[in-house]
Amino acid sequence: MYKAEASAIVPADIGTVWTYISNYQNFDQFMSHVEKVTMLGDRTSEWRLRGPLGIPVTWRAVTTVMNPARELAWQSVEGSIKTQGHIRVEPEGDQTRIEVCVEYAPPGGAVGEAFASLFKNPQKMLEHDLENLREIIASWPAHEPARPGPAVDSVARKAEPTRSPETDEPAPSTASSTPNPLESELVKKKVS
Repeated sequence: MYKAEASAIVPADIGTVWTYISNYQNFDQFMSHVEKVTMLGDRTSEWRLRGPLGIPVTWRAVTTVMNPARELAWQSVEGSIKTQGHIRVEPEGDQTRIEVCVEYAPPGGAVGEAFASLFKNPQKMLEHDLENLREIIASWPAHEPARPGPAVDSVARKAEPTRSPETDEPAPSTASSTPNPLESELVKKKVS
């Protein structure tokens, strides 16, 4: 089992930080080993790592905790490796402290050995990933907050559906379809 814990203080308010990090689909922008995360439902996601020797490492995970603007946790349910982790955020003045803990249990055999060489220092890798996250957030214009992603939107709506006072029926979603003004900056940073 590989385990790493790290924290970082980032220059943004807790709401902005939470909006960004609670969307797993943003993880490939700051986590060096994550190739892609796809949401498959409200709480289920599919993860793909840049695996050792060109062998992709994939798994499905379920969100086990979604406490908005406080904590997010996940656990794998099937796939190449077993993993779990959590992220906690708390205000630190006008900035935000992010605490992350991740655990991986690699597969056996040759793939497991190659995985072990890739993750020989998970602590340093996580610290590097949090530094990437801090740099991304520091590059955002202070007046343009991040837009919530599907992980936040769908879990929040499922947990507390809004009802129309006239009919007691679920109210239509008011989620904005306005493009995220930060996406172009993040894409530029990722391409560079």
